[in-house]
Amino acid sequence: MGRGTLLSLAGACALLAAAAALPGLRAAWQAPARTPPAALGRYFTPEEAARGRAYTRPRYAFAIVGRLLPIAPLLLLGLSPAGAALRDAASRTVGPRPLLTAAGVGLVLFLLLQAIGFPLTFYIGYLREKAFGLSTQTVHAWLWDYLKTTALSGALFVGVVAGWAALARRFPEAWPLPAWGAGVLLSVFLVAGAPVLIDPLFNTFTPLPEGDLRARVAALAARAGVPAGEIYEADASRRTVKANAYVTGLFGTTRIVLYDTLSRAADGEAQEVVVAHELGHWRAGHIWKGIGLSAAALFLLVSILWAAERQALRFPALHLRGAGDPAALPLLLAVGLALLFLTAPLQHALSRAFEREADAASLELTGQREAFVRAEVAL
Repeated sequence: MGRGTLLSLAGACALLAAAAALPGLRAAWQAPARTPPAALGRYFTPEEAARGRAYTRPRYAFAIVGRLLPIAPLLLLGLSPAGAALRDAASRTVGPRPLLTAAGVGLVLFLLLQAIGFPLTFYIGYLREKAFGLSTQTVHAWLWDYLKTTALSGALFVGVVAGWAALARRFPEAWPLPAWGAGVLLSVFLVAGAPVLIDPLFNTFTPLPEGDLRARVAALAARAGVPAGEIYEADASRRTVKANAYVTGLFGTTRIVLYDTLSRAADGEAQEVVVAHELGHWRAGHIWKGIGLSAAALFLLVSILWAAERQALRFPALHLRGAGDPAALPLLLAVGLALLFLTAPLQHALSRAFEREADAASLELTGQREAFVRAEVAL
């Protein structure tokens, strides 16, 4: 297969991905106005309902665009000699060190993906939140958060790439199995370690003061069977006006966290149903179910990537030197992102199922149906 054929295949793949997305993109952006259900009018004015649609509908379209944007340039790199040229440039920079070469290629690709995605991320994460009065951040504070997130994500990405290269070179015929095992262990470590290693980089956490709210949250946690070591308040108000809570961590790091925007709310019953919803996620085992489902998806993903790598090795025009060659990384990333895009409806369906279970648990734990409605309306 020659270079021209490979480039044609890259273009065809990009066009197919775009064609597959167009119906969803059109539906998200230009969904026809429907007569609101009667219940909607009991809780929201027509202006509020229209404002809600104006906020949420474009976000769906932007999410589709954001998932698709990186695929075409990655395919163009991965299905042409450009991938090998990138590998060779990294090798000249770091010397004959295969793992450092892989890390260098990973860093360049990560920065490329960040550059592609930044305008949309800034628009969705800052400009639109400001326009709808939901953000309390200055642009400098938002950019500082973005830089911290990018640094952490970049370090993790480069480490994963170097780990993949090491495993693929050591086990060229069977690297998916050790890669899968390492990925599962990493995911458990991140879930367990996030409350003490990552979250404090973005928020200040203080124990929720003794008083009525803390007593009610502790009582709800006891009823839900959540072994929370501490109940914290996060200074979320420096970023948003949104109220929320969450249960995070595993093993000894499990904790309940309330946004200060929630802990300062006047409606105590609404506070309880929001917290009970989050406790419902824990009681239903959603953290462990999520890890299990992610592990199953990861096994499928690494198996497909292994097969894609083996197929790519058959084409001399790509100048690949064997398993774990970082020149194949753009192609593997494109395949992985395409799979994530195609499975997004399933991911969202599972998320909605988890949310319904948590809602049911909230009502069961509190018995406060009217407060539940008030909380949903406020949120």
